[in-house]
Amino acid sequence: MIITEFLKFTIKNAFKKTRYKFTNLPKISYNKKYGVYIHIPFCKTKCKFCPFYKEIYNPQIKKEYLEALKSEILTKDISGKPIWIYIGGGTPNLLNIEELNEIISCLKQKISLPSTGIELLPELVNTDYLVSLKQIGFTKINLGVESLELNVLKSTNRKFVKEEKIEDIIKLALDLGLWVNVDMMVGLPHQTEESFLKDIQKISQIKPSQVTIYPYMVFKNTQATPSMDPKTQHSLIEEAFLVLKDSGYIRKSIWTFSLNSDDIYDSSSDELVCDYIGFGAGAFSTSSKWKIVNPELKAYLKNHKTKNNLVFLSEKTKLTDTSRYFAKMIYDLNCYYDKNLSFFNFIVFLLKLRNYSNKTKLTQKGIYFSHEITRTVVESLPLPIQNKNIVENYKDYMEYIN
Repeated sequence: MIITEFLKFTIKNAFKKTRYKFTNLPKISYNKKYGVYIHIPFCKTKCKFCPFYKEIYNPQIKKEYLEALKSEILTKDISGKPIWIYIGGGTPNLLNIEELNEIISCLKQKISLPSTGIELLPELVNTDYLVSLKQIGFTKINLGVESLELNVLKSTNRKFVKEEKIEDIIKLALDLGLWVNVDMMVGLPHQTEESFLKDIQKISQIKPSQVTIYPYMVFKNTQATPSMDPKTQHSLIEEAFLVLKDSGYIRKSIWTFSLNSDDIYDSSSDELVCDYIGFGAGAFSTSSKWKIVNPELKAYLKNHKTKNNLVFLSEKTKLTDTSRYFAKMIYDLNCYYDKNLSFFNFIVFLLKLRNYSNKTKLTQKGIYFSHEITRTVVESLPLPIQNKNIVENYKDYMEYIN
């Protein structure tokens, strides 16, 4: 417990020291082992648990945004074949198939497409949409189900979708040859231990390719109050794993469970160990030297109109890369010495000494450690759009968008 609390304190303190500057983007090239993330920030409503940058949907603004997004893709220095492409949000399926195809076409002018995934809001999915996604080149979908309980979803400002529709979507997608991940959450308002485990039982019987279970995390801009403390959430994820295991699922990381031992759909994990380029308002990028965050919608559109390329920029440190490597290892439930870990090898030594690991794998005690550390990393991420205090020249940014 002392090791866990010490590392949580260290992580929080390190992130507090992160500073961004609103400035011109330096020249950066991506051509080897990188990912591509595209952010669609529009939502019909704002879910109370969601920390990601989003704006209420407006058809006209969407049209302007797509032009800016396509221009950004075509002017950035990217080439080769990235290891993954993911379109997230927001609500990416507020875009119609033609609009998504335009984005894919822009990417094809620059790169060879690898496995390509998209996040989908279940209420907006139908048969034609799924068939068309497959036809234009998507290979994976991520369904944000979160809960199958009406009162739980209602309390978070999210529209309820019947279990039967969720099952139909998953089965059709699988029949089309799409890999299907289902996101579930534990600790949502009005959610009980019984209702959560009942949801997991239902999902395990439908058998999507993968199930990811996120604990409810508290961020600066989230509004809902969790129904359970973090320790209870962890215990329920472990119970859910036993349910999923009985249906043939294999644990691939702290929160991810897959039916296929050779494949996994987890861009969040990939982001810990490789550089990636983010397109769109609020999108993150990392390069060998920089952490980059695109500005929010108003500034992003102004960049497009004025041919500027102003972003939030922070220089990476050795600690940044070492921390990412360690976080990836723990996230994947591993524990071993490695030269890339630098001084984190001492943490590995302590984990082995205190029975958090057995050889190279985390024990049950270590799994709780991973849960707490991963949660702390995510909750402590320095987000310049949501936190003006970490932007050195925030006044310049406000002047730019006003």
